[in-house]
Amino acid sequence: MPSPAMPSPDAHRVRTMGAFPELECPQEPLPERLKMLVELFDAAQWHYHRTRELQRLISDDPLRIEVERDDLLVTLPGTSYAVKWCKLANQLYCKEYPMEVDRRSPISQAEFIGKAWRIANEKARDLGWIR
Repeated sequence: MPSPAMPSPDAHRVRTMGAFPELECPQEPLPERLKMLVELFDAAQWHYHRTRELQRLISDDPLRIEVERDDLLVTLPGTSYAVKWCKLANQLYCKEYPMEVDRRSPISQAEFIGKAWRIANEKARDLGWIR
């Protein structure tokens, strides 16, 4: 039994988390590099959750489609993404499409164009433009 004046070997340990003794934490302050790693992890976690939130908003607020005479305009609100389709010989042809990636968008440029194509085809069928 250790004497009262001498601290026990576990005096600097806070607690053991579950069955993982390697996760014992010292009470002294974290080293600077470890602090930076924790901050980077927090930032990455925030970015992940923010991206998920934006993707949920996009799924809740789908692409918008408008009919402009013989054209269909599909846009993604909150971004610069827009595609314009026209009817030509019972088919849809792309007249205008986004040339640059919009980094504010929670979906990729290619994913937007694919979704816009599906929505435009559905709308063109509803309007009787294509079969």
